[in-house]
Amino acid sequence: MPRLAGVLCALFATACALSTEPRLRYEGRSAIVATSPTIVDAVVTVRNTGSATANIPTPICPLGVAVYATPERSGEPLWRSGTDECISTLPILPPIAIAPGDYYDFTARAILPTTLSGQRVFLTMSVPSVQPVPVGQLLVK
Repeated sequence: MPRLAGVLCALFATACALSTEPRLRYEGRSAIVATSPTIVDAVVTVRNTGSATANIPTPICPLGVAVYATPERSGEPLWRSGTDECISTLPILPPIAIAPGDYYDFTARAILPTTLSGQRVFLTMSVPSVQPVPVGQLLVK
C-alpha cells in the first residue's frame, strides 16, 4: 500500500507540474478578398491549450506574408509583403496575454503582385515567437 501511495503521489506531482504550462497551437488560413490585383487576408490563430496564461510579444512592425512556389515553402520566397527592416520609435508594448482555453488572431493583408498571375502559390505569415506559419494556397488571378 505505501508503494501505491508513492506512485500515485509521483503521478499527481507530475500532472501538477505539466498542468502549469501554457501550450500554444498555431493555425493559419487565408482568403482572397479582391482580384485585379489579388488581395489576400491572412489569419494565424494562436490557441492556448495549456492550463496557464501565455504571454506573446506584441508585434511593433506589420506582420508579413510570404509567397512560395512549392507546398514545402522552402528556400527563398517568390515575394514578401512589407519590408525586411522595421524601425520603430514606439515604447515596448505589453505582451498579448492568452488565457487557458482562449485564442488570439493575428491578421495581415497583402496585395499580391501581378507578376504572380496564373500561378498556384503557397503562403506563410510571420507572427511573433514562432517560425512562419502556413496560411494556405491559392491561384493568383
